[in-house]
Amino acid sequence: MNRITISILSLLFFSNSIFAQEGIIYEKEITVENATKEELFLKARYWMTAFFDQSDKQLLIEDEVEGRLLAHSSFFFLPRTTISHGRSATGPIEYDIDITVEDGAYTYRISDFTHIGDVRSPTSTHYGFISKEDLCTTQKPRFTSKKRMRKICEDLKEQIEEEVRKLISSLAVKMKKEGVSQVNELVHPNGIVYSEFVEIENMSKAEIYEKCRLWFAKNFSNSNEVLELENKELGELFGKSSIFYKSRFFGRDNTIGEIWFNIRLQIKDNGYQYTISDFEHIADPTNEAPQSYEFISTEECCYGKSKRKKISKYKRKTCEELKAMIEYKAKELTSSLQYTVGAIEEKELLEDQAAEGEIIFSKVVAIEGRSKEVLFKNGRLWLNSFIENSSEQIEIQDEAAGELYVKNFMKYNPPLLKGGGLTSKGAIWYDLRIQVRDGQYKFTVSNFDHVASLVLETPISFGILSSEEICFRLKNVGLTKKRKRKYCNYLNKCIVENMVLLEESLVEMMQRK
Repeated sequence: MNRITISILSLLFFSNSIFAQEGIIYEKEITVENATKEELFLKARYWMTAFFDQSDKQLLIEDEVEGRLLAHSSFFFLPRTTISHGRSATGPIEYDIDITVEDGAYTYRISDFTHIGDVRSPTSTHYGFISKEDLCTTQKPRFTSKKRMRKICEDLKEQIEEEVRKLISSLAVKMKKEGVSQVNELVHPNGIVYSEFVEIENMSKAEIYEKCRLWFAKNFSNSNEVLELENKELGELFGKSSIFYKSRFFGRDNTIGEIWFNIRLQIKDNGYQYTISDFEHIADPTNEAPQSYEFISTEECCYGKSKRKKISKYKRKTCEELKAMIEYKAKELTSSLQYTVGAIEEKELLEDQAAEGEIIFSKVVAIEGRSKEVLFKNGRLWLNSFIENSSEQIEIQDEAAGELYVKNFMKYNPPLLKGGGLTSKGAIWYDLRIQVRDGQYKFTVSNFDHVASLVLETPISFGILSSEEICFRLKNVGLTKKRKRKYCNYLNKCIVENMVLLEESLVEMMQRK
């Protein structure tokens, strides 16, 4: 037997020894009386949004018909025993969680635990797949005795057990709660909540859902990143977003960061319920000694725990500031939502009524003999050819509704001096909406927003552009009215030229059979 054959046999023996090891599995079926499959599926999906950060990115399977959710997640492993490999072994333990539901019951299966050490360490220690055995790892670090490995395995298994207990208990609480549509299911105790049912007469669930999804696309720079749950059949939209926080008080730069919150829309015929809740402040980790206020409550002492009976002036002022910012954002969101969803019915393709001064390019084009399905396919093909990385830019791609919505930009390159090219060269972003029906389509381009290139020495971004003679509201830039008008002429010229090219190429593509 030659040396190559021996090596291959050794490799096969090693691989088989790994697969022969029995993995750690937690599996159980739980009965939930009087609960439908649909209710349990939605509850399990919402549990994932509450328990996992960016749950939509961790999901491998989301099948409502089969009643199955499969996610790949992890928790942080910090070695507790002094004989472990310390910082080099500090890192995630990844695992799979598989939930299946049926009428009156759900089954969870948590398995495939795998350890990955600190990848930043030059001597990182990876224990690999973790089995039930005393020597539980598939990767054994060099110069580690069996006795030492057993101790390390005890630590790994203890921390896995603790994590799984948390998963199972929180899932059980969520699944046994009565009523899928309870407003406060996700709300933190004593949390700030904005919730209301908005009635819209003579509008179907499908129509309201389309408008709500459009609102997400219009109001967030990347709604695909914000939204974690989109379920048209159940009428559910759930997302997580944030607002920038910087205190107006002196000496609080270490609190600069984001205030995160949840948005949930529950939609049915003739109305929808909005719930904005779970406001949490997280300081920017790049700050020097960052200080996060964490969950913000309705109480006078709105963050943290204080042993003092009397609340300090510092804390009271901070809470007032946090709550004022939250209330302003909530009012902004709810008012724009009600305008988008409850304004004008669009049973037919009508021209949009522009807000005062808003730049809008919109047109309805009739094409005889083209079905809605053909026009949708052509519109999608056009986006692919007209927009670089179109799949990343598309916010809405709903064939049933005949709706395509995308955020794109045009390059802005004015003359160096007269057009402010030294300071304003960059891009003009815009929103593009395509709606298709049998025999016609409509395109609408709006929300033009100029952003200067950051590589310029002194970049000036004009921001949201209007149709007025002085088309931007930028202040304190030391520009005369004459110079502002000149800049607006170049901006307007750039927009018009690009809109002509856009319309010509779109018309050509949509006429295809």
